[in-house]
Amino acid sequence: MDDVRLLTNRYRLVDRLGAGGMSVVWRAYDEVLGRHVAVKMLSGTYATDEASRDLIRYEAQSAGRLSHPHVTNVYDYGEMADPDGTRIPYVVMELVEGATLDARLSRGPLPWRVAVRVAAEVAAALSAAHARGLVHRDIKPANVMLTSAGVKVVDFGIAALAGSGADNAPTVLGTPAYLAPERLNGKAVTPASDVYALGLLLFRMLTGRLPWRAETATQMIEAHCYTEPQPLPPVAGLPAEVATLCAHSLAKNPEDRPTAEVAARTLAAAIGIRVPLPADDELSWDSTPSADGATEVVPVRAVAELPTARGPRRPRSRVAALAAGAAVAVTAAGLATWSAFTDNPQSTAQAASLRQQTVAAPSVSCEVRYQTRKDEGGAFAVDLSVVNSGANAVDNWALRFDFPADQRLTGGTGADWSQSAQTVTARGTGPLAPGATAATSLTGGYQASNPIPTDFRLNDAPCRAVVTGATAVPVNLPAPPAPAPAAGTGGSGAGNGVVSRQDLQRLRDKHLKNKGGKGKGGD
Repeated sequence: MDDVRLLTNRYRLVDRLGAGGMSVVWRAYDEVLGRHVAVKMLSGTYATDEASRDLIRYEAQSAGRLSHPHVTNVYDYGEMADPDGTRIPYVVMELVEGATLDARLSRGPLPWRVAVRVAAEVAAALSAAHARGLVHRDIKPANVMLTSAGVKVVDFGIAALAGSGADNAPTVLGTPAYLAPERLNGKAVTPASDVYALGLLLFRMLTGRLPWRAETATQMIEAHCYTEPQPLPPVAGLPAEVATLCAHSLAKNPEDRPTAEVAARTLAAAIGIRVPLPADDELSWDSTPSADGATEVVPVRAVAELPTARGPRRPRSRVAALAAGAAVAVTAAGLATWSAFTDNPQSTAQAASLRQQTVAAPSVSCEVRYQTRKDEGGAFAVDLSVVNSGANAVDNWALRFDFPADQRLTGGTGADWSQSAQTVTARGTGPLAPGATAATSLTGGYQASNPIPTDFRLNDAPCRAVVTGATAVPVNLPAPPAPAPAAGTGGSGAGNGVVSRQDLQRLRDKHLKNKGGKGKGGD
């Protein structure tokens, strides 16, 4: 797929924007309509995995039901045939120019007016989805794009129909830092879960942290279920109704939270703006969910062999932070100017000037996928893959990360593994080509707990971390946590989480045993 190809005689792949845990996003050109689009395709073994294929198809179906200025538009869905005959699904969607909220938050909290506007537009997008009977289920900073035209909510890959029955699957899809208590307790999927994540998003945008101390996925899960969030600290100039809305959105009981529409109206009124809502008369889409709740199916194009072709000539200057509205949002080192959200009116001219500049790409761009395959009896096994998502080969690559607790490395494959103090190093045996993945594994042991590492660096360049396995619950379970004197960052929540139902039940059993009864957010 590194050659420029033409999909179904229409979409010409121009250049690769980036890669995520299971997909690759391309900048493409629509030969029929004469416009640039983003094409998201499954990569590697995921292309033949039925669950992954269903996920990307459902993402197209879910987002395709929506027509809203703050939701990335889906234009088409199809399947292509690779030279070896593998059928690879792809989604054609709007090409979004901007950066993720996650990238912006790495620099600290936002000015309160900017934070409120972002939250208002996210709430408006959620209100439109909820009116169509869809719950996003993975609202987090990495799934919010900041563009010159405002917010774009992306990644409907794990969306569900509102009112779906109790979630009794063996795992819970979503990001641990932003999962609502009822999601962790196996309750029915409702829009209130998205509002809970919105409240966390607003809290973090205003303060730069989450409302409790939680440094591991297990601690985050425990906080969601059993720890009351700290009140929003004073923010100069912030209207009281915004702080009240944030607190109500974080209620443990989903029935105590406002709707996304109420949140959108409250936030918009606080800064004197309007946001498009399903109830607005000027909107053209039908906000009534279908009677049977069925998902409208996006037509699937016929599978075709892909002829190699030359792509259109690239423009001389463009912002390097082009990001596709997809499950993998491509984060650039330099953030594209976001002129729609600024407290300083004089910055408009500066924004126009900055948009003409080309942002230099980092020399190394990478993603690490860390999946706990086994964790029992003080021993664990992990599948770890390193993806070179940059444009240059990485020679003599070395991946480093720190074990957060007392874990000790006992073995590994796919690289030369070593450990010094808490720092673990995996050295590659050859260069890592652009787009290539180094598949490795490691084994280890621990005495007390096995929290997931969060900071990975490839040749000293930070990597995006995608957690796809459940973090371990400590073997010797501690007593319920005492109230923390100060809230920690709670982690960025940048990676997608898959939380084990078995681990959740162990956590609930432990809490009930120590409390002698049901805790807050319990069953």
